[in-house]
Amino acid sequence: MDKAFEALMKDMLNQGWFTKSNGDVESPLGYYGYVTNTKRELFEIRQAFCETIGFYGDVPDEDLIGSFFANINSNGIIYIYRKDNDDEARRQYELHNIEYSEWLDK
Repeated sequence: MDKAFEALMKDMLNQGWFTKSNGDVESPLGYYGYVTNTKRELFEIRQAFCETIGFYGDVPDEDLIGSFFANINSNGIIYIYRKDNDDEARRQYELHNIEYSEWLDK
């Protein structure tokens, strides 16, 4: 993944544009979430994140369209995983929620 894609996804996650997000960068799971972007949403995403895109460059449509799970660790590094569909991305999110809840209970 290139820097522009990572920067855009990180900004989207931090600004609440992912479908759902949870966690804490200080936890072993980081701050995490999932999103599915469609072609229809690209204009709105580019408008909302024009400053990030202006700084890092634009992201090709084919890179941005799809389902993703991502997490940001305590060093501010984002890890992005492309999933086959929204259900798979949501399942990964739900699994992280279980682990995060267990971490909180310790």
